[in-house]
Amino acid sequence: FPSHDRCRMFVVFQDSQALIACRRQDLIEYRNMNFAIGNCFKACGRLGSKQGVDEAYDLRKIIWFAERELKRIENVQA
Repeated sequence: FPSHDRCRMFVVFQDSQALIACRRQDLIEYRNMNFAIGNCFKACGRLGSKQGVDEAYDLRKIIWFAERELKRIENVQA
C-alpha cells in the first residue's frame, strides 16, 4: 500500500473480490467511469472539504456533470 500520510483507503467489492485503492482516480479507472461521472464521483467525495470551495459549489458541479451525462445518454438512446 502507498505510505503517503494523506492516503485514504477505498475498498470496492465486486463478485466476491475486493479492490483496495488509495486514490479516487484508481476507482474511476477501475469502474471505467467517463469524464462526467468521474467528476461527479470526485465532487461527492470532497463535498465541502476543499479549501475555498463551499458545499453549494460542489453540489452545483455534481448537478452540472450529471445533467451533461443524462443528455449524452438520451442522445445515444435516441
